Amino acid sequence: GAEISDPFGVAADGDNIYVTDGLGGKLYRVSLKGKVELITDQLDMPSHLAVAPDGSLIVANTGAHTIVKIDPGNGKVSVIAGTPNVSGTADGKGSEAKFNAPIGVAVNKDGLIYVADTYNDRIRLIERDGAVKTIAGSTQGYADGKATDAQFNTPCAVATDKFGVLIADTGNHRMRRLNIDGSVMTIN
Repeated sequence: GAEISDPFGVAADGDNIYVTDGLGGKLYRVSLKGKVELITDQLDMPSHLAVAPDGSLIVANTGAHTIVKIDPGNGKVSVIAGTPNVSGTADGKGSEAKFNAPIGVAVNKDGLIYVADTYNDRIRLIERDGAVKTIAGSTQGYADGKATDAQFNTPCAVATDKFGVLIADTGNHRMRRLNIDGSVMTIN
């Protein structure tokens, strides 16, 4: 029944599918039977999302330059990192951290959040205490190497696996991997 004007990100928890509506600033839940429910309409151009181990939803709130946590039960939105409507590039805790239109997010089994900080050309890590640090990338370009020696061009998606973090390096038309040892390599 509900019209999702700009479906962008999708994630599932086994019982439900969650979909962001980028232009509408909304997050929806779709049951396995096809029932569509609005969870929240308090977002600003939400992009990718991930389900955290505790069942909460982690969303790249791209238009507001923040990463948010959403309780799927009551729709409560909490900013984890970044300052709403302030772009920049800074590591730090909570609102001290700055992003520039982050698009991709992933959460590993330990609850660590990985962010494709798209227009800063960096991969960032949000630790469980809310501390944000740059773990790969520096200036825009293309280079493999150790941590911040590596270069990306508008990375848009991240996913975790047992070897590290997979990165869709969109502007370079490449798939990259941030290995557990901190080195970045091109997969293809």
